[in-house]
Amino acid sequence: MNYKFLATSAASLLVLSSPVIAEDIDPSDLTKTFSQLSIGGSNTGNAKIIGSLSHVLESGTALMGTLEATMNNEGDYSDSRFQYYHVLNVDNKLTPRWAASLDLIDNSMFTTANIGAATVFKTGIEGFDIYARAGYVQGVYSEDFQNMMEITDDANNGYMGGVYFSYVASNGMYVQYFPEYMSLSGDADFTNLKNSIQFGAPINDAKSIWMTFKYENIKNTMETASTKYETDDNAVWGFVKFYF
Repeated sequence: MNYKFLATSAASLLVLSSPVIAEDIDPSDLTKTFSQLSIGGSNTGNAKIIGSLSHVLESGTALMGTLEATMNNEGDYSDSRFQYYHVLNVDNKLTPRWAASLDLIDNSMFTTANIGAATVFKTGIEGFDIYARAGYVQGVYSEDFQNMMEITDDANNGYMGGVYFSYVASNGMYVQYFPEYMSLSGDADFTNLKNSIQFGAPINDAKSIWMTFKYENIKNTMETASTKYETDDNAVWGFVKFYF
């Protein structure tokens, strides 16, 4: 694990962080916005840093931008992601919040942009809600991916979707399960199926510092008329999240 990367991030975070109001912090709600900084690592030795800035307009509309970057166990760049959310409160008991989203991803296989929408479904069961997200994806395959799949056109497009099941206890601790799927078409077809289980809990009375743990199973399929590759990977991540 890249401990120097994590230590530097933590030091910067302590300078930037400031007290927050406990009642406002609910990381389990995927349609609420917060300013936060997270640092973490995986059992494979990768390190990740995630930062978010949010702002609420007088109308109640919330804005949030999130930037994350990952380094591998050798300290080299692995992948990055930028997300923007525009969250609207609506007068509907079943789906009280809707969000428009922009999601940019860069990794060793492709660079994509995803325009989509997300919402929360209130189940009526205390502590249990369901979130859903879907979007249109367009981008380009990397040169390494093109060489591996023996293709010449780097363009791709497709779609993504996810369902997120969330249960929150009265003390704020939460557990979530979310399957996510993405499909890209082009000279080569690419599919990604990710199943994740996540647990989070506050570690101070102000609920400004949280610990989260996430297990991921990621299955990728890459295919052309003559070539097919499949991968099946597992990872466990641990994060410290500071809200300010």
